[in-house]
Amino acid sequence: MAKEQDCGYKRLKMSFLRRVAGLNLRDRVRSSDIREELGVEPLLLHIERSLLGWLGHLARMPSGRLPLEVFRTYPTGRRPRSDPGLGGGITSLAGLGSSWGSPRRS
Repeated sequence: MAKEQDCGYKRLKMSFLRRVAGLNLRDRVRSSDIREELGVEPLLLHIERSLLGWLGHLARMPSGRLPLEVFRTYPTGRRPRSDPGLGGGITSLAGLGSSWGSPRRS
């Protein structure tokens, strides 16, 4: 997770917790004190714990399962710089087992 996202999530969660506790920034109460009073763990600790749980799930998963295979794959090349998603301005997905024809370009 990017550092800017971390800060944004922390700010958002602390803003919510301050409102739940009936406080605002002018009350000058530390975030750690608010979390301790409400019995809430820090957000990044919660995220790390859930990620570790998912990694444990993957470690116990039998080989051949799709989530495990996706987790183990590595991209072989780089995406083109102008590729935001489907790439090249393609607006529909063709070849999904139907006769939709070729993809449209925008």
